[in-house]
Amino acid sequence: MTKADIAEALSKKMGFPNKDCYEFVDTFFELLKKGILDDKKVKLSGFGNFVVKKTKPRKWINPADKREVTIEAKMKLSFKPSPLLKKYINSPEEKPFNEWRKEIL
Repeated sequence: MTKADIAEALSKKMGFPNKDCYEFVDTFFELLKKGILDDKKVKLSGFGNFVVKKTKPRKWINPADKREVTIEAKMKLSFKPSPLLKKYINSPEEKPFNEWRKEIL
């Protein structure tokens, strides 16, 4: 599923113009990226958490020439799904997302 697919599905479900839905989806992902970069953590209730973690430098041996190489420390993004998302993935017959609360922003 692509951002375009999400925007089209949103447009069909909500009855808004495609252009507005594409803009909404783009804005949502821009805000998600900004939150990840600025705060190092984004929590989406009922969906999961995106967390930026720093890895430690480590040693690696090249199997071809047996040279030892140091791999630099870096930042990596991890995602931990919520219990509700795990429940949905493991039992698709049920509709656990109906338990989500609806909020007006």
